[in-house]
Amino acid sequence: MELSVDEQRLKAVSDLLPEHHRRWNAGALASSLPHGGVKRVSRVLGISRKTVARGMREISQPELIDATRVRRAGGGRKDRLALEPEIGLAFDSVVESCTAGDPMDDEAKWVSMGRSEIARAMEEILGHGVSPYYVDRLLSQRGFRRRKMPKSLPLRQAEERDEQFRNIERLRREYRDEGLPVISVDTKKKEMLGDFYREGRCFCQRARKVFDHDFLTFSAGMVTPHGVYDIGRNEGYLTCATTAHDTCSFNVDCIGHWWYARGVFNYGGCRRLLILADGGGSNSSRNRRFREELQALADRTGLEIRVAHYPPYTSKWNPIEHRFFCHISRAWRGKVFKEAVDMLMPAVKVTTRTGLSVFATVSTRQYEKGLKVSESFLKDYPVIHDDYLGK
Repeated sequence: MELSVDEQRLKAVSDLLPEHHRRWNAGALASSLPHGGVKRVSRVLGISRKTVARGMREISQPELIDATRVRRAGGGRKDRLALEPEIGLAFDSVVESCTAGDPMDDEAKWVSMGRSEIARAMEEILGHGVSPYYVDRLLSQRGFRRRKMPKSLPLRQAEERDEQFRNIERLRREYRDEGLPVISVDTKKKEMLGDFYREGRCFCQRARKVFDHDFLTFSAGMVTPHGVYDIGRNEGYLTCATTAHDTCSFNVDCIGHWWYARGVFNYGGCRRLLILADGGGSNSSRNRRFREELQALADRTGLEIRVAHYPPYTSKWNPIEHRFFCHISRAWRGKVFKEAVDMLMPAVKVTTRTGLSVFATVSTRQYEKGLKVSESFLKDYPVIHDDYLGK
């Protein structure tokens, strides 16, 4: 029997409703009709008579309706882990044999097997297959998560470590309050030029093929990236140098490039500069050659340069590491560089929600390593050590 126009409209609206709303709508329609209304609504809306009758019962007792659920509680297929507790027992038996931990921390435990390996071992115990999905759920219930090891344990505890951190924070506040520049400097790990694999992925129409080995003899050269991070302006300056040596002269020259390219325009009237640096490397706190190069830079620029070195084994706290270099590494993931200039475009495109801006340049100057501090510098030695933590 064909439906009338009005009946077709009722059915079209009913089909758009969720399951429980459709049932209540059918019950309301049937209740408004005389004898035979349930049969007629069932035929028009394509709903079983039992569903229509249930809708009539529910709308007659509104206090029994739970509008937050589509079906009543307890419906649906029962959980397999609840129906077969032997799966959990088999899992515990397998994981117990491959679990290691820290004897000083009961909560620090890890599993040496993967999901598929655990599932296969459980299959041998149960006699039937177990999906890795249930292994994932059981691992989660036991508190196991896939985690990455954080680099947070210092190799050693340096003397006066906390005192130096407080001193650096005091200096940063002092310079910030006076509107003076505070920069963090460091040299990133060297990068090989050529068709070499670089960890990470990027959007491309076809995967680029690279060498299956990372041999330096097949590279077109090495790039030494040096960074200067302006903490107050959240601005990074990257120098991609083709020099093979990370020397004191190279380090200080990069600071000079930043000053003449960005610092003069941002801090033209300022005559004092604070540099935060690691305690080792080409900018070591004990390197007199680094001090000589800084003094030469101070003479050229007229700046009073103050350096605050982070204590040994705490280089990861240098702001440039977690506010600048990490984003440069992200920009270079999965990319191939044939020349040093190819590294600039991904770097200058880097930005963050906090407004990081990046400027980059290439340096082709070569630096000689092994240079000694001059006798004239040792004789005059204009460097002044702080009275507090002067070393």
